[in-house]
Amino acid sequence: MSIPHAAYKYESIPNAIKSSSRTSRFVPVNGSDFTSNSNNVIRLEIKSDGYLTNESYLKFAIQNNSSSPVFLDGYASAIINRIRLLCNGTVLSDIQAYNVLANMCVNSQSSSEYLRFLQSTAGASSSATPETLASTYVVPTAPATAGAPTAGEINTHRTANVASASHAFNVLDRAVGDLYFTESKKYYSIPLISGFLNSSRFIPLGLIGGSGLVLEMFLESNFASVFNGPAYTGTQTYSVSDVEFIGKIVAIEDEKADAMIRAMWQTHGLKIKCSDWQSHFNTIAAGQGSATVTIPDRAACLKSLTTVLTSSAPAHNISGLHSYKHNNSSFQYRIGSTLYPNQECSVSSNNLLESLSEHMKAFNSGIFNLSSNTLIRPSSWGNDSTYTQLGTYAMTYDFESYSESPDLYSGIDTSSGLPITLNMRFSVNTPAVLNLITFSHKDVVYSINPDGTITKFE
Repeated sequence: MSIPHAAYKYESIPNAIKSSSRTSRFVPVNGSDFTSNSNNVIRLEIKSDGYLTNESYLKFAIQNNSSSPVFLDGYASAIINRIRLLCNGTVLSDIQAYNVLANMCVNSQSSSEYLRFLQSTAGASSSATPETLASTYVVPTAPATAGAPTAGEINTHRTANVASASHAFNVLDRAVGDLYFTESKKYYSIPLISGFLNSSRFIPLGLIGGSGLVLEMFLESNFASVFNGPAYTGTQTYSVSDVEFIGKIVAIEDEKADAMIRAMWQTHGLKIKCSDWQSHFNTIAAGQGSATVTIPDRAACLKSLTTVLTSSAPAHNISGLHSYKHNNSSFQYRIGSTLYPNQECSVSSNNLLESLSEHMKAFNSGIFNLSSNTLIRPSSWGNDSTYTQLGTYAMTYDFESYSESPDLYSGIDTSSGLPITLNMRFSVNTPAVLNLITFSHKDVVYSINPDGTITKFE
């Protein structure tokens, strides 16, 4: 469905009008305790009078149900495999592999200073000085003796590439998750990746019919969310409770302005423009020196494509949600008959910067943006191995003419059915099956209709 050309702004509304705000808490409607094995979908109904702002977030507690200390794989979003946003049965947004995307966004767009905030709210690190937050998390790799390290060993060797008496450790060059001790419970609050909920326009909840907005979160498996030692033993489990979506609700107290908005809504509906993500999945067979995969994405305004490579059977549990280069030596996207970039993007071990620069442009942290921040280091970007440290690698290309413009549509129109493929080469034949996750970033317009339904145009 093509994006409408009608104005999406609340035009003729003053920039500032008399209003008040309050905090509203929305709790699950299908229970209070959740695990990845049973009751693994958290469902919240976001229904209220007034307008929801993008200053809203998710709060929850994670309980370690294991008899040994465990870690989160990434930060608190590691437990969320998928997020869906619905209205009266219509799917407004559906992001699968949400935790992979969240980890990529945090590491692509955060600064070491922002990690101080994540440390306390989202479990992105712990027990570290600000100067070393980006590379302080230590994971046991290739232990000298069998068995997982003790909690004492882990804490003692968090900030150095050293070996204890019984286990070897390696420093990770990125933000990673929080340490849990036996049966401990910790609270977190995180922003959600959602174009609609994060729109710069206020969301008029009172004009949405039925049960309002329904937010569904699907929990990740124990295997991919938590780990202890160099391998998952099957005993590390977690549960989630005390879930709340905490929203900032604004009430318009200017009767004239409120009447004007309602008149616009009843006549044409209210249009809200934002950008959102969609996930696509492929595999590459073992023994391949090159591969081409099809990405079945359709959009009136495709902003970027980001593809990550993950192991289908990770030997180290932390590779479940993190991406590695896996000896990828070049990549190139094709949309219709046009190649992006026009020459293959090389990602050989001594030529990583072009691929990293393209990635940073797409995540609005471009090399020419002096205020940009990132936790990505060349060592993690070029990491081929799934054993020695975490990786942060992606095959990314930015198609925008006007980077992250809030008012302009900027990207490529593939809605007519232009085929999209990704061509890849590998310096070493793939030793095992690889999973590919492609995240398409696109401009979207939502129309809040006079009957209280919402129509999505993309």
